[in-house]
Amino acid sequence: MGEDGIPVAVEERNYSMLFLDVTEMYGTLDELLTTLALVGVCTLVVIFAISLHFANRAIRPIREAWEKQKQFVADASHELKTPLSIIHANCDALAASRDDTIGNQMKWIDYIRGGADRMAKLVHDLLILARTDDERASPRDVRFNLSEVIGEVARSMEAAALSKGLSFTRSIEPDLIAVGDPDGIRQAAEILLDNAVKYANPGGWISLSLIRTGRRALFSVANSGPGIAKEDLPRVFDRFFRADRSRTHRDGSFGLGLPIAQSIIRRHGGEIRVRSEENVSTTFSFSLTAGSNVGSQI
Repeated sequence: MGEDGIPVAVEERNYSMLFLDVTEMYGTLDELLTTLALVGVCTLVVIFAISLHFANRAIRPIREAWEKQKQFVADASHELKTPLSIIHANCDALAASRDDTIGNQMKWIDYIRGGADRMAKLVHDLLILARTDDERASPRDVRFNLSEVIGEVARSMEAAALSKGLSFTRSIEPDLIAVGDPDGIRQAAEILLDNAVKYANPGGWISLSLIRTGRRALFSVANSGPGIAKEDLPRVFDRFFRADRSRTHRDGSFGLGLPIAQSIIRRHGGEIRVRSEENVSTTFSFSLTAGSNVGSQI
């Protein structure tokens, strides 16, 4: 009824309430978030590890070069210290006998001269090594008869080999032509052959060869003798490395010959290799790009 007593129609409405259980949905979302978080963390760890690995790989050559440079300076300083000490000690001996005649002092003077010569040789080798390491200075690009160069080197070392009672055999393929610096290749071959004579056992043998293998000329020199220890083979081209340090002062070398030869051959696009069997033999070899033969004999 309304206020005035007139009946009023009442509209009835029906309401329904639905309840949805979302517990499982929220649980799934939580698991998804947890999985994404774990995947994200793992991805960051993997990316960090990969980045660290490549960063170390990029830095390793710099680190190794720096370590080698420090070792080189230390070794050079040590080698220079010996002749300087000899010169200094003998100058003191001369000063202590300043009233004596020059003739009576020749012993000390000879010692000083020996120390100066040794230091001059070391400085000369260091300068050669610096020049061969200079990447800005490319080798002379000329065609030359490699067979003639190797033949000259072999003939120059015959007397030294015979004086030690060594059997010296050589096999040189005639008129192999190479492109590069003939003086540098001559020096590298001389270093390898000189080492072969120096370290061959008395009464042993030396074998030198130069042959064509495909488009390259292969030079090798082998000698009988004590050989090189297996653990020393990876270091034979390191500067100042000597497997027998006691021989350094006896033979007047500093362990710079092989590094110089290696640097020369690398500048010509080649690589020096060494094989050795202890108490049997040692072989050094390198190869160069060879041109066509010219048809004359050595």
